[in-house]
Amino acid sequence: MSRKVVNYNQKGYVGQSMSARAKTAYNSGEMPLYKWSKKAIITFLEENDYPLVQIEKAKKLSLKELREQALKETSWHHTGKFANKTSFYSLVAVEDLALKTEDEKKNELDKYLVSELEKVKDFLNSHKEDVILIGNYGIKTRDVKSFGTRDFMSVLFRKSNDFDAEVTRLVEEHNKSVEEQEN
Repeated sequence: MSRKVVNYNQKGYVGQSMSARAKTAYNSGEMPLYKWSKKAIITFLEENDYPLVQIEKAKKLSLKELREQALKETSWHHTGKFANKTSFYSLVAVEDLALKTEDEKKNELDKYLVSELEKVKDFLNSHKEDVILIGNYGIKTRDVKSFGTRDFMSVLFRKSNDFDAEVTRLVEEHNKSVEEQEN
Protein backbone atom coordinates (compact mmCIF):
# COMPACT_ATOMS: atom_id res chain seq x y z
CA MET A 1 0.00 0.00 0.00
CA SER A 2 1.59 3.26 -1.06
CA ARG A 3 1.28 6.33 1.11
CA LYS A 4 0.01 9.55 -0.33
CA VAL A 5 2.75 12.15 -0.70
CA VAL A 6 2.08 15.80 0.01
CA ASN A 7 2.60 18.04 -2.99
CA TYR A 8 4.65 21.19 -2.50
CA ASN A 9 2.41 24.03 -1.24
CA GLN A 10 -0.77 22.00 -1.59
CA LYS A 11 -3.85 23.48 0.08
CA GLY A 12 -3.54 23.42 3.89
CA TYR A 13 0.21 22.72 3.77
CA VAL A 14 3.29 24.92 4.13
CA GLY A 15 5.81 23.63 1.59
CA GLN A 16 6.13 19.87 2.13
CA SER A 17 7.14 19.93 5.77
CA MET A 18 4.01 20.74 7.78
CA SER A 19 0.34 21.62 7.72
CA ALA A 20 -0.76 25.23 8.04
CA ARG A 21 -2.11 24.40 11.51
CA ALA A 22 1.27 22.96 12.54
CA LYS A 23 2.86 26.25 11.48
CA THR A 24 0.31 28.13 13.62
CA ALA A 25 1.14 25.85 16.56
CA TYR A 26 4.87 26.62 16.17
CA ASN A 27 4.07 30.33 16.18
CA SER A 28 2.15 29.95 19.46
CA GLY A 29 5.00 28.14 21.25
CA GLU A 30 4.14 24.49 20.55
CA MET A 31 6.65 22.07 19.06
CA PRO A 32 7.19 18.33 18.61
CA LEU A 33 8.96 16.75 21.60
CA TYR A 34 12.25 16.24 19.75
CA LYS A 35 12.50 20.01 19.16
CA TRP A 36 12.35 20.77 22.91
CA SER A 37 16.04 20.76 23.84
CA LYS A 38 17.20 21.74 27.32
CA LYS A 39 18.35 25.08 25.91
CA ALA A 40 14.96 25.66 24.22
CA ILE A 41 13.07 24.95 27.44
CA ILE A 42 15.29 27.21 29.56
CA THR A 43 15.19 29.99 26.95
CA PHE A 44 11.39 29.77 26.87
CA LEU A 45 11.26 29.97 30.69
CA GLU A 46 13.53 33.02 30.69
CA GLU A 47 11.70 34.83 27.89
CA ASN A 48 8.27 34.23 29.42
CA ASP A 49 8.91 35.52 32.94
CA TYR A 50 8.89 32.19 34.79
CA PRO A 51 10.20 32.52 38.38
CA LEU A 52 13.99 32.64 38.67
CA VAL A 53 13.97 29.77 41.18
CA GLN A 54 12.27 27.52 38.58
CA ILE A 55 14.77 28.58 35.90
CA GLU A 56 17.68 27.72 38.21
CA LYS A 57 16.13 24.32 38.99
CA ALA A 58 15.59 23.70 35.27
CA LYS A 59 19.30 24.22 34.66
CA LYS A 60 20.11 21.43 37.15
CA LEU A 61 17.69 18.86 35.67
CA SER A 62 18.41 16.48 32.81
CA LEU A 63 16.61 16.92 29.50
CA LYS A 64 14.48 13.84 30.24
CA GLU A 65 13.44 15.24 33.65
CA LEU A 66 12.68 18.65 32.13
CA ARG A 67 10.53 17.17 29.38
CA GLU A 68 8.61 15.02 31.93
CA GLN A 69 8.00 17.88 34.35
CA ALA A 70 7.78 21.03 32.24
CA LEU A 71 6.02 19.97 29.03
CA LYS A 72 2.51 18.83 28.27
CA GLU A 73 1.06 17.44 25.07
CA THR A 74 -1.25 20.08 23.68
CA SER A 75 -2.17 19.05 20.14
CA TRP A 76 -1.22 17.02 17.10
CA HIS A 77 -0.64 18.12 13.52
CA HIS A 78 0.29 16.68 10.16
CA THR A 79 3.98 16.99 9.37
CA GLY A 80 6.39 15.74 6.73
CA LYS A 81 5.84 14.80 3.14
CA PHE A 82 3.69 11.81 4.17
CA ALA A 83 1.46 13.95 6.44
CA ASN A 84 2.40 12.01 9.58
CA LYS A 85 0.44 12.67 12.77
CA THR A 86 2.89 14.41 15.15
CA SER A 87 2.20 15.33 18.79
CA PHE A 88 3.03 18.90 19.75
CA TYR A 89 4.01 20.03 23.27
CA SER A 90 4.11 23.32 25.14
CA LEU A 91 5.40 24.38 28.53
CA VAL A 92 2.99 24.06 31.43
CA ALA A 93 1.57 27.28 32.84
CA VAL A 94 3.68 29.20 35.36
CA GLU A 95 1.34 28.31 38.24
CA ASP A 96 1.46 24.59 37.34
CA LEU A 97 5.24 24.35 36.97
CA ALA A 98 6.79 22.65 39.99
CA LEU A 99 10.19 21.35 38.96
CA LYS A 100 11.65 18.85 41.41
CA THR A 101 15.12 17.45 41.73
CA GLU A 102 15.63 13.75 42.39
CA ASP A 103 16.37 14.53 46.07
CA GLU A 104 13.09 16.44 46.42
CA LYS A 105 11.19 13.55 44.82
CA LYS A 106 12.92 11.07 47.16
CA ASN A 107 12.03 13.18 50.22
CA GLU A 108 8.40 13.30 49.06
CA LEU A 109 8.37 9.52 48.62
CA ASP A 110 9.97 8.99 52.05
CA LYS A 111 7.26 11.13 53.69
CA TYR A 112 4.60 9.15 51.84
CA LEU A 113 6.11 5.82 52.92
CA VAL A 114 6.19 6.94 56.56
CA SER A 115 2.52 7.98 56.41
CA GLU A 116 1.57 4.64 54.80
CA LEU A 117 3.44 2.71 57.51
CA GLU A 118 1.48 4.67 60.11
CA LYS A 119 -1.75 3.57 58.43
CA VAL A 120 -0.58 -0.07 58.55
CA LYS A 121 0.30 0.31 62.25
CA ASP A 122 -3.12 1.87 62.98
CA PHE A 123 -4.84 -1.00 61.18
CA LEU A 124 -2.86 -3.58 63.13
CA ASN A 125 -3.53 -1.82 66.45
CA SER A 126 -7.26 -1.73 65.77
CA HIS A 127 -7.47 -5.52 65.31
CA LYS A 128 -7.04 -7.99 68.14
CA GLU A 129 -6.98 -11.06 65.90
CA ASP A 130 -4.25 -12.52 63.74
CA VAL A 131 -3.47 -10.62 60.60
CA ILE A 132 -2.17 -12.32 57.49
CA LEU A 133 -0.43 -11.15 54.36
CA ILE A 134 -2.18 -12.51 51.29
CA GLY A 135 0.34 -12.76 48.45
CA ASN A 136 0.34 -9.54 46.50
CA TYR A 137 -3.23 -8.75 47.43
CA GLY A 138 -3.05 -7.13 50.83
CA ILE A 139 -3.35 -7.50 54.58
CA LYS A 140 -6.39 -9.32 55.94
CA THR A 141 -7.71 -10.50 59.28
CA ARG A 142 -9.27 -13.90 59.93
CA ASP A 143 -12.73 -12.36 59.61
CA VAL A 144 -11.70 -10.83 56.27
CA LYS A 145 -11.42 -7.19 57.27
CA SER A 146 -8.71 -5.80 55.06
CA PHE A 147 -6.30 -2.94 54.83
CA GLY A 148 -5.91 -1.81 51.25
CA THR A 149 -4.36 -4.14 48.79
CA ARG A 150 -0.85 -4.54 47.65
CA ASP A 151 -2.11 -3.38 44.27
CA PHE A 152 -3.03 -0.14 46.06
CA MET A 153 0.40 -0.15 47.69
CA SER A 154 2.25 -1.52 44.65
CA VAL A 155 4.01 1.76 44.01
CA LEU A 156 5.39 1.61 47.53
CA PHE A 157 6.58 -1.97 47.14
CA ARG A 158 8.35 -1.17 43.87
CA LYS A 159 9.95 1.92 45.35
CA SER A 160 11.07 0.46 48.63
CA ASN A 161 11.87 -3.11 49.59
CA ASP A 162 12.33 -1.73 53.11
CA PHE A 163 8.64 -0.84 53.19
CA ASP A 164 7.64 -4.40 52.25
CA ALA A 165 9.97 -5.84 54.89
CA GLU A 166 8.68 -3.40 57.51
CA VAL A 167 5.03 -4.30 56.82
CA THR A 168 5.89 -8.00 57.05
CA ARG A 169 7.78 -7.39 60.31
CA LEU A 170 4.86 -5.41 61.76
CA VAL A 171 2.36 -8.15 60.87
CA GLU A 172 4.58 -10.86 62.39
CA GLU A 173 5.10 -8.75 65.53
CA HIS A 174 1.35 -8.14 65.79
CA ASN A 175 0.52 -11.83 65.40
CA LYS A 176 3.12 -12.78 68.00
CA SER A 177 1.60 -10.37 70.54
CA VAL A 178 -1.92 -11.71 69.80
CA GLU A 179 -0.64 -15.25 70.33
CA GLU A 180 1.01 -14.27 73.65
CA GLN A 181 -2.23 -12.65 74.84
CA GLU A 182 -4.17 -15.83 74.07
CA ASN A 183 -1.75 -17.96 76.12
